[in-house]
Amino acid sequence: MRHFLSELCILFLCMGIAAGCGSGNGRNDTALPTACSGFNGTKVDTQAVRNLDVLCRVWGYAKYHHPAFYGTKGQLDVDAELLRLLPTICNADKTERNRLLAEWIHSLGEFTEAPERYESYCGEGFRHEAATTWTADTAELGSELSDLLCRLRFADRRGFNRYVKPRQPGSSSPDFSRENGYPNLTSPDTGYRLLALFRYWNVIEYFYPNRHLTDKQWDEVLPEYIRRFTECGPESYHAQLAMLITELHDSHAMLYPAFLPAEAFIQVNAQFIGDRLMVVPSQPADIHTPIPDDIPAWPPLRFGDEILSVNGKSIDSIRSDIRKYVSCSNETAVGFRTTVYAFTSTDADEYVVEYRRGNATDTVRIATRTDRNAREFIDFPKYAVSEEGCMLINDRIGYIDAAQFSNEQGRRIMNVLKNTEAIIIDLRRYPSDFMIFAFLGKYFAPYAINHVIFTHPVYSLPGCFREDRPAIGHDNPDYYRGAVIALVDGNTISQAEYTAMTVQALPRGLTVGSTTLGADGNIAEIPLPGGYKTLISSLGVYYPDGSETQRCGVRIDHWAEPTPEGLLAGRDEVLEAAIRIAESMQ
Repeated sequence: MRHFLSELCILFLCMGIAAGCGSGNGRNDTALPTACSGFNGTKVDTQAVRNLDVLCRVWGYAKYHHPAFYGTKGQLDVDAELLRLLPTICNADKTERNRLLAEWIHSLGEFTEAPERYESYCGEGFRHEAATTWTADTAELGSELSDLLCRLRFADRRGFNRYVKPRQPGSSSPDFSRENGYPNLTSPDTGYRLLALFRYWNVIEYFYPNRHLTDKQWDEVLPEYIRRFTECGPESYHAQLAMLITELHDSHAMLYPAFLPAEAFIQVNAQFIGDRLMVVPSQPADIHTPIPDDIPAWPPLRFGDEILSVNGKSIDSIRSDIRKYVSCSNETAVGFRTTVYAFTSTDADEYVVEYRRGNATDTVRIATRTDRNAREFIDFPKYAVSEEGCMLINDRIGYIDAAQFSNEQGRRIMNVLKNTEAIIIDLRRYPSDFMIFAFLGKYFAPYAINHVIFTHPVYSLPGCFREDRPAIGHDNPDYYRGAVIALVDGNTISQAEYTAMTVQALPRGLTVGSTTLGADGNIAEIPLPGGYKTLISSLGVYYPDGSETQRCGVRIDHWAEPTPEGLLAGRDEVLEAAIRIAESMQ
């Protein structure tokens, strides 16, 4: 948890530099105060919330649409512009607010319209995620401001925006690295907290491909968090950031540093089996035999023990904290994060773990560690396979562990497995290499196969996304003709989910398992005031028929999941189900 300066220190600091805190008449294009924003109100009435809501929208819209913030011309600091506007806009009446905002847009410089440059973006193959109809609301904005905003939509913008651009030439993932994270700002006042909210809200509004999947309408999130960020005080800013980010329900959307402590940990390897958090084996197993019940776990815990509470907090209580402070695409992701945060802490020397074994309940004290490089957790199940990352289950069924796979070994793997009638690819652990094109496309596709739809930001028209339909494979009469089965579960995320989708696009490809974590596509990092950073899923990822994968996870063709009884018997019931299906397809 962060330590914050006292309110008294902030008061004296702000008094000392008040003249430079953003409310002056002149502009300084390069300097921005780093301790006091010039706006430190903590109470807002209904009109002030509405004013700040409009300010956030207009400021973000101008930031991403006005040519003044494109290319290399001018060096206006968009953060400084916001901080100058905050004190006057917050308490203005509606007419005065709209007049001041129109004046501000005029002050950014003249611009010309070029609607013909954007006509192609209205056709097939483009999606429009941002809601821009609000700019035409003359009753709320007045005629002059509304007209300026509507004209800005198709302004003649050249080059890339100063605050967002592709990560690298030819890349479609956004790069927000030019945003100032103000890492030395240890106690952000109201102005800087609102800057964080407004920056984040507008990034999601214009560059997040999954904006339509939030539980709350994104428009409704803004006024709620204006109140929260205004009234919370610097000591609660970290918590409010965490709760804001959870509104995305995106398992990629981690906050750094995390609000829930994770500096120290205890070595317990556990995962949810149904609704029960159970200790799972901590060593690689033999795929051909049940796991012996004396395999080491974390003494005196044994695999199959059910964890009931940690340091007096029930597992249900920990799950509630996860839902509140950690962004999760779905309930499967809540369980996945719980298995991490249940066993972490800030400064405790030991944890008291309550567990059940059979019908008996007991507790154990386990010392914490901080040497993360020595974290010896083993995702379950992990099998001892050949150096190529593959093995024969029997003479008809092959097995590939994606977590031990390498494209460099692709030819050797196929030499081992080419005569099988089915290959099982285990995606329950994160792939160690990107097998989509160089392996699956090369050896398993008989022709070019459209396997996914991506959506990428159109940087010159914020809120618009371009569809891309890449293909894997080529004409290959010698492709692998057997069944290909992907194993998936609540550990399958991102690249692993994309790999499972690709398997499903193959002529005889399918999935076996349970709900995945529902966070697919590349990630983008967003700096936020106070030295924080957060991530988003930056590409939209859809099946070729247009159906979603974000939040819901990949399609499950055959449902299978572990049971407590199966775990205690040392069985991998998901793999067993896949073997039965493979045998039935021969």
